[in-house]
Amino acid sequence: MVYCINTVGTRLYKGTNLGSCDDRNGHGTHVAGIIAASLDNVGVAGEAPKVKLIAVKVLSDSGSGYYSDIAEGIIEAVKAGAAILSMSLGGPSDSSVLRDVSYWAYQQGAVQVLAAGN
Repeated sequence: MVYCINTVGTRLYKGTNLGSCDDRNGHGTHVAGIIAASLDNVGVAGEAPKVKLIAVKVLSDSGSGYYSDIAEGIIEAVKAGAAILSMSLGGPSDSSVLRDVSYWAYQQGAVQVLAAGN
């Protein structure tokens, strides 16, 4: 983990203080481990152990939030150089905001991988 972005609430955080993006829910950390766990003969190895990750916190500690925070997280991640966006999302309705930002990210060359609804 080299950088983090937190869009939850009214103040955007971008930087290297990873404590500002703590995953108190655990889901994002679990998925990041599957992707990037170190190849060090301890525990498990990730699918891409040499990849650099950007943690992007877009939901509250309970796993809920706003489409606008998710959209801002996508924009900031792409602007920070993220080439692949991995997201697990679910929601009560279709969102034109997410549809528009997803198309924008696609136009920037970002690959988006999503698990929806679990």
